[in-house]
Order: sequence, then structure tokens, then C-alpha cells
Amino acid sequence: MAAERSQWKSCCARSLGNCPDDKYSESDGGAKPGRNPTEQSDLAISRVLVGCERTDTAHTPRPEATGSVCSDWRPGWFYRKTQKMSIQHESYKLQYFDVPGRAEHIRYIFAYAGVDFDDVRVSKDQWPELKKKTPFGKLPVLVIDGKDVPQSNAIARYLARQFGLTGKTEWDALQCDVLVDTLGDLQESVTKVMKEPDPIKREELRARVTKEELPFYLSKFEKIVKDNGGYSVGSDVTWSDLVLAVLLDQFEGMYGRAALNIYPSLKGLKERIHDVPNVKAYLEKRPPRSPLPRQ
Repeated sequence: MAAERSQWKSCCARSLGNCPDDKYSESDGGAKPGRNPTEQSDLAISRVLVGCERTDTAHTPRPEATGSVCSDWRPGWFYRKTQKMSIQHESYKLQYFDVPGRAEHIRYIFAYAGVDFDDVRVSKDQWPELKKKTPFGKLPVLVIDGKDVPQSNAIARYLARQFGLTGKTEWDALQCDVLVDTLGDLQESVTKVMKEPDPIKREELRARVTKEELPFYLSKFEKIVKDNGGYSVGSDVTWSDLVLAVLLDQFEGMYGRAALNIYPSLKGLKERIHDVPNVKAYLEKRPPRSPLPRQ
């Protein structure tokens, strides 16, 4: 990190008036007589370089550079670097039921990142009293250093940013969001089948989901992963891969392990995630699933 900051400061100092190719105005955070290099470079970090991408270490001015931005920076570099600059929290406590449901992808993110958290499995008897204390009467809730945070995907997205699982660029992060939201549409349909108490209606729902929705979505996800070299986004694991692995695990639970044979790229992704030592350790100690209380 010290080396990276030194690299930032080196280019920032050039950007603030020490670079012969660039000219800054004071209103843009430019060099001010008497301002020392540390102050100048820190000012550049705060005012100028958010959302910029360093393409190389050599100072090679772009023809279009007009003086408002140092010429060897482009959008995205600072974003990627800050993905690893996570806030250090003292404690995480995840509150949810003894089922995968809306919290399993959060558990996978913690497991994959190797970050300790208190996995509180709320029983049916505990839920009525706990419900009164939650922000909106629903779970999951992640307690971060004593502060309650609701909404499963807001939690997961925040943790993904903290642990560097949103890809290398803002575009990667956007694609993760798109896939996760789309997976949410499919997961909602699957959850309706699992929660339907009437056996006849449950079979009707299962038939529709099995014949229509699952093939539609899974065939598209299969193509995305295949075309992308085994990942859903980018060239490394992102949180959308973890969300996808959770859904595929549930899919196998409903239809059997052979159900993914016609989707080899998805099957390979799920197995790759489950073979990660931290994830494998979590799955081995994961408690048995209990009935899901109605929220």
C-alpha cells in the first residue's frame, strides 16, 4: 500500500504543476506557491483523481489532454485500487434463519474472503421477539460494529466492495449488479415453489418453473459463463459468481445433481467455487436446514 501511495503521489505531484505537459488552475486544485509536495499530492487524490485510471508508469501525454487531468490517467484506475482499501470493522454478526434463503450468498462472501463473522441462525421461536427489533421487520440483518444493516443485496454488495469482489472496473461492477438482480428474479420464482404450502399448487408452480423459467435463465447464464472463460464477470471470481453458485446449489437440491449436466459451464463454476478451501470449510460445517418461518 505504501508503494501504491508513493506511485499516486508521484503522478499527483506532476499533475499539480510539476509536470511540463500539464497546467492546472487553482480552481481545479492546481499548484499553489508555497504548497509542499505532500499537500499537493494529497489534494490531488481528494479533488482530482477519484475515478481515474493510471495506464502506465511512464508520463506519456495524450493529445487530448488540456491541462485539467494529468495525461497518464484514465477513468477507472482509482476505482480499482480503492476496491482493496476496505474499512476495517471490528465485528460482523449476520442474523438469518437456518436456511440458505436470502442470506446464503452473504455467507459465501464471508467464507470466500476468509473473514470471520458471527453466523446467528434464528429459530422459529426466537423470530417474533427479534422481529420487533429489526429495522424493517425482516431478515437478514447484518450487524456491523453494533449497527444494524438490512436488505440482503445491499449487504452483499457492500461486503463485495470491501473484499474486492466487484471486478476490476466500474463496468465489471455494473455487470455484477445486472447478473445478481437477474438471478434474484429467478430465485424469487424458485422460492415461491419451495414456500408454497398447498401440494397441488406447489406442483403446478414447480412444473412451470421447471419447463419455462429455469431453462430460459440457465441457458443464458451458461452462455455468459462459457463465453467469459468460466466466470460470470471479468477474469476472476466476483460476488456474482458466488450468488450464482448458491442458486445452482439450490437447483441441484431441488432436481438432483445430474440436473446441471446439460449446463457444463455452470456446473464447472459451481464446483470451482465449492472447491475453494474457505468455501469448502464453510459448507462442511454448515448446520442442517430448518423450516423457514414466515416473515
